[in-house]
Amino acid sequence: MAGLDSDEDVIDLTKPASSGHEKQEVKKAKVVLEEPVTVMDDLRAALSSSLANAELTLRVPARSAIDLVFNPNIEYGILRRFFKQAETKDGVNQLKMAYMVISLTNIGVRVRGVLAEDSDNEMMTVKSAEFQKMLEARDTQDCIYKLFGEKAGEGHLINVADRILEEAGYGDPRAAGLDPLDD
Repeated sequence: MAGLDSDEDVIDLTKPASSGHEKQEVKKAKVVLEEPVTVMDDLRAALSSSLANAELTLRVPARSAIDLVFNPNIEYGILRRFFKQAETKDGVNQLKMAYMVISLTNIGVRVRGVLAEDSDNEMMTVKSAEFQKMLEARDTQDCIYKLFGEKAGEGHLINVADRILEEAGYGDPRAAGLDPLDD
């Protein structure tokens, strides 16, 4: 039996059968064998992939038709700056911290599952002037406050910020007993 590298004629089954007297076109089939995958190949592939936390979508508790979409990729330096800005003589103001985390990471608003866009076809966020106008908010912090339900929503604001921080890999700093300001 001839090997794949021999010069023997290969019958082309896509052409009509011949009487055997005509010379058929010679075709060679070459198989290219790939190198076996090694542990090092697997390691290179694993290390070349991009690392980022997936988007996080959370429902606004008092508004069942509205979900906020967040990008929970927060650099430690930014988180540390937030803690410093939220620091009071009595510790960290959790509500102020929540406003900063939500404002920084919010990248979209979904209404009944559909991403909302403003009149400029930009993704609607808590920073969007049109969104703030809908809530009659003075600024981003007031928008977040009114979106979550003023006084009744303060606990939800803190819980949403905690969830974003957990998704970012920081966990719940209070539960872990950690203070990012301590070096």
